[in-house]
Amino acid sequence: MDSAGDGGLDAALDVGVDAGTDVGFDAGPPCDGPPGLYIDPDCTVVGMGIRLYTPQYTLWSDGTQKERYVYLPPDTLIDTRDPDNWVYPVGTRIWKSFLIDDLKIETRLFEKYREGTGMSAWHLRTFAWNEEQDRVTEVFDGVVDALGTTHDIPAATACQRCHSVNSRVDVVNGFTAIQLNHAEAGVRLEDLATEGRLSDPIDLDAARIPGDEVTSDALGYLHANCGNCHGDAVAPPPSGLLMWVRVGVETPEDTDTYTTVVGIPSVRTFPEAPLRVAPADPDHSVVLLRMGSRDALGDEPGLQMPPTASDILDPVGLAAVRAWIESLPPE
Repeated sequence: MDSAGDGGLDAALDVGVDAGTDVGFDAGPPCDGPPGLYIDPDCTVVGMGIRLYTPQYTLWSDGTQKERYVYLPPDTLIDTRDPDNWVYPVGTRIWKSFLIDDLKIETRLFEKYREGTGMSAWHLRTFAWNEEQDRVTEVFDGVVDALGTTHDIPAATACQRCHSVNSRVDVVNGFTAIQLNHAEAGVRLEDLATEGRLSDPIDLDAARIPGDEVTSDALGYLHANCGNCHGDAVAPPPSGLLMWVRVGVETPEDTDTYTTVVGIPSVRTFPEAPLRVAPADPDHSVVLLRMGSRDALGDEPGLQMPPTASDILDPVGLAAVRAWIESLPPE
């Protein structure tokens, strides 16, 4: 992908500190890692202004560990007039690294380089780490079993499958109101509000997944793992199925997940599972059937969900969705 315009921001972030500032260690040259992220030769210390963040509901990636960092340029605001579709300031950078047994395999970098929204305003780049963990190489066509692991690095064009069409208006899925509304480590929604980084206030109580623990765990999982495609931020969702939970929804029954999934006939039906979610009957629910497959269903190929970027079932996610379906009153 085009990397024009990296120089100025890369240089500022690679330095990480103002001239003359005592950083408390001999930083040495930065590692040859993802642009702008690390300032030390061991690729462990991030630059000034770069902050850890953790989504409340995580995206399943075949069991890999993840490290996520964000950089918001000083004195800029996130446009939060639409609390479900944030628009990020020019210069925003988001890094997500995939690790197995603490070995960094891949880092993805999203950089907003121009005004506007959507894919045309962002550079989306992917980097593969070396075994020494001090250098990356930009990847364009993907890597199978990177560093001898089971992790496949996708081709650069694959980013658009989850970050356009039905994704958020401005590309980013995980650095959002509901995902940051927690008490764990890293940047939180409350922090951004206190620091004056949001253009419009967002009520913390409104930015929550409604329902008891069983319900919120399942709806949150579907929000993070399915809502990026099954949303309607940019275009109508596939098959009219919505799983993105909107800020301000007060009850589970008012979520789009309930109104377009629970008790609704599936477009792709199977004799054993005619409904998307059959209340109290997970074994006859298409959503769980497709989540629980990494092979073709019936005679049709490509019906696993998610359809890409996963070869291994998520036992925790399957258990959460199953428990929720079992808790629904039978019709």
